[in-house]
Amino acid sequence: YTHQWRTADSAWAGLVMASVESIEGKREAQAKGYRTFRVMPPGSTEADLQDDEIMCPATPEGGMRATCATCGLCKGTASGGKSIALIAHGSRAKQVPATH
Repeated sequence: YTHQWRTADSAWAGLVMASVESIEGKREAQAKGYRTFRVMPPGSTEADLQDDEIMCPATPEGGMRATCATCGLCKGTASGGKSIALIAHGSRAKQVPATH
């Protein structure tokens, strides 16, 4: 994924996913042709997912059904399907805006 989706050449939309931290950012990136990987704030739940998102299956919230190495859902737009979301974790989780 990339955080530079706002300034990158539009050809990248077919190769990488846009990393976003809000629904507004998600909509903006998708308007440019990107699938998104959205980091949701701590305290979010599966109920906070958008209709076109699924919880990352390599996270506790996603059921640990896969690992990043075995999953393949984050292969840019080439893999098609829904966008991915996860709940922020780790030491920087508190930096994710509280809005969903």
